[in-house]
Amino acid sequence: MIDLLNFSPAIQLWFNTILIWIGFGVLAGIMAQALLPSGKPAGLYGILVIGICGSCAGVFLVDTVTGYIKIDEFSGINPIGPVGLVVSVLTSLIILICYRLVLSIINYCTKKKTN
Repeated sequence: MIDLLNFSPAIQLWFNTILIWIGFGVLAGIMAQALLPSGKPAGLYGILVIGICGSCAGVFLVDTVTGYIKIDEFSGINPIGPVGLVVSVLTSLIILICYRLVLSIINYCTKKKTN
């Protein structure tokens, strides 16, 4: 039965990489929420999604622009490291600001319609 759970090394590498991305995304979202607190937080799932999106978008953007972030000689990108974490947090902050801006616009429009 345990033999059925053994995956090829390539699948194990992809699974580990996905878990790393999720972990650093969550960390980036929590740090962004801590740096930009508000009375109405985005909620647990909102912060998780914002952090994961910020981690992916930021690291891909930096890698595309500079080609700086590399995991190894096989040219994979990874958020692990000081540059990846800083970029992930900054991009999560930008996404969090945009999220709050959209929410405030929606709230303003709904209040204006009721008045």
